[in-house]
Amino acid sequence: MKDGDPGGMRDRPLRWVWRHDRAPLPPRRFETEILSYTAAVCLMLAWTPMALGGPSGTAPREGFNRVVLEIRAHRTSYLPGEPVRLEFRAINRADAPVLLPGGSDVWHGHLKVLIAYEAEGYREYRGPRWGLRDVLHAGSIKLRPGGVFKTEATVLYSHPFRTVSKELARQYVATEYALGRAGTYQIKAILSDEEFEDEIESQPIEVVVEEPHGMDRDVWNELKTNPEYGYFIQTGGKGHPRSVRTAEAVAGLDRIVTSYPTSRYVKTIAPSLRKYRSLREELRKQEVAEP
Repeated sequence: MKDGDPGGMRDRPLRWVWRHDRAPLPPRRFETEILSYTAAVCLMLAWTPMALGGPSGTAPREGFNRVVLEIRAHRTSYLPGEPVRLEFRAINRADAPVLLPGGSDVWHGHLKVLIAYEAEGYREYRGPRWGLRDVLHAGSIKLRPGGVFKTEATVLYSHPFRTVSKELARQYVATEYALGRAGTYQIKAILSDEEFEDEIESQPIEVVVEEPHGMDRDVWNELKTNPEYGYFIQTGGKGHPRSVRTAEAVAGLDRIVTSYPTSRYVKTIAPSLRKYRSLREELRKQEVAEP
């Protein structure tokens, strides 16, 4: 029993044991012990990070710099305004388990994507809803030696970063279509640790954006005049599908698909329209009220 620890609470395991050799506890003491057990269990549950396949335990965070971050694109060439699908892999090269943040993706903000056009410097890209999920309760991911964590993201529409600071604005992609100019782009990723103190950086990859021709040029001329089209193509109309802006985007994209059925752009526009109509039908069945 330790000093200042009535009843030896700190020396007992966290389970209830009936002691036949002890007299019943007075009501106040009984309540105190129950509250102590309850508080201890709650703290344990709150601070136990969860990992893929089970609790992450006490894997060292010091091995974070032994993680290798890789990035790859599904293709090497695109038209301006086409979605660029990226896959990220975090590989543990250490001899011991390593903890990654539970939010090791673009949605929580631990994973950043940076883009450089031609000889210009890198700028951070932020897509729709990136960095908006709760990082406080994301837990951790236990990455065993040689283990691989994978996540994906799409680059297309870029949220404009409005600020009076020109220096700060230069850190972010300035155009609403992130890869809207023909030419060569370098894309890399940066993964931050749980406390956003240490970072690991991938090697950059290169993608080429080609100049569109024929009907593809006509479609791009329509898409670039309305960045809402890019937002819709990337998200499938996420947000309320009955909003006025979404309805206008759908009407415009439907017209493009009908007018240019063999355009390369239709391959990405059509799936977004199907996704939108599927969500709309689901809401109709659930009798969602009009906004």
